[in-house]
Amino acid sequence: MDLIAPNASVTLTYIYDPSSTSVKAKMEYLNMELSGMNQRMSGKPPFYRRRRPRSSTRSTGFIEFFIPGVIAMAVMIASLFGTVNMNTELLQKGIIRKLSTTPITRTDWILSNILYQFMLAIISTIAMLLVSYGVFHVDLHINLWLLLFILLDVFAFVGIGMILTRFVQEAQSAVAAANAIVFPMMFLSGSFFPIEMMPGFLQTFARLLPLYYVNEGLRASMIFSDNLAALRYAAIMGVFAAAVFALGIIATKWEEGK
Repeated sequence: MDLIAPNASVTLTYIYDPSSTSVKAKMEYLNMELSGMNQRMSGKPPFYRRRRPRSSTRSTGFIEFFIPGVIAMAVMIASLFGTVNMNTELLQKGIIRKLSTTPITRTDWILSNILYQFMLAIISTIAMLLVSYGVFHVDLHINLWLLLFILLDVFAFVGIGMILTRFVQEAQSAVAAANAIVFPMMFLSGSFFPIEMMPGFLQTFARLLPLYYVNEGLRASMIFSDNLAALRYAAIMGVFAAAVFALGIIATKWEEGK
């Protein structure tokens, strides 16, 4: 007795992360299995059918994945090296020591550095977005999350730069120390490729890097419009930025010329 109606079918909805590098292989394997089941039910309409959810109909190209990571990385490099280069130069010229005779406080000094680097970051981000839209025709969501993550990026790495110049006062040594921070973050925090491509222990290490949360926060807001995920990444980055900002204030010493 045939218990299945002639036109019966089941529709499967695939829900997946389009930025994951392994999702295509997994979907192909699943499609192969479903095709085999349909073939064994020859003579009848396919029992399993595939349907894409509305939220996944928009495909994400590599350039759209790449642009948020480049923005986060460029802001990190400019903020860290800009702070280190400027402060070591002022230290060597004795200008930092002279600031103790002015009404400016250590907090004011760091905030002025942050404001300067933030303005430069906005200009560079606009330039990158203009090229992205004009040349590559990307489809990204530009919203207030972008400004927030740029600000958090600047706060974090200006603070790190202030801490470095407290302990490493020579320009060459400070730049070398900054490189030791920048290069692992560039290649291990998911700026150029998903961290899922790396071994498990490196993925764990990547999630300890602050740039990872800027990358993921920007992608959550600019690509997927996932405000909840963006908020989660912003909160984590905000805690880190506040911590290094406070340490940067403590590390800045007028009276010692450091």
